[in-house]
Amino acid sequence: MNFETAQLISSFTPRPSHNLQDFNPRKLIEKLLDIGYQRILLSGVMLDQFNDGIYLWVDDDVDMLLDCYLYLEQIILAKKPYKHFSSLGDGLLTISSESNTEITKVVLEYCPGLDVTNLVTHTTTVAADEYVWWWRSIAHEILKLVSIN
Repeated sequence: MNFETAQLISSFTPRPSHNLQDFNPRKLIEKLLDIGYQRILLSGVMLDQFNDGIYLWVDDDVDMLLDCYLYLEQIILAKKPYKHFSSLGDGLLTISSESNTEITKVVLEYCPGLDVTNLVTHTTTVAADEYVWWWRSIAHEILKLVSIN
């Protein structure tokens, strides 16, 4: 089977939250693999400083992306300051954030080849809503790949 790379383009486009509890992440991953996707290329807003985007594995990272998204949706319900963290690709990309509910400081660490000498750190500040919309856009892109949105 010829495996393809799925492109996930992140954005700050306002979107409603997705009730992914209704979906089994393992089944979503299986469907992506059945379609022929083995890798995903994550690119777009907040990732454009990493020239070619970031390649992740469907089998390992889609579940983590969805879990991180769902966790964020849970913690924003409290309407209190929060911290959010995700590690993808066994440390290839880490995303950590701290939000005061209005502004979110985001630190992205990209470590090509998992070699610390290649580590690139990018820090940015975005509106708290934009950070949530960014994660929602990734979930939306995953669902769009399997024609559920």
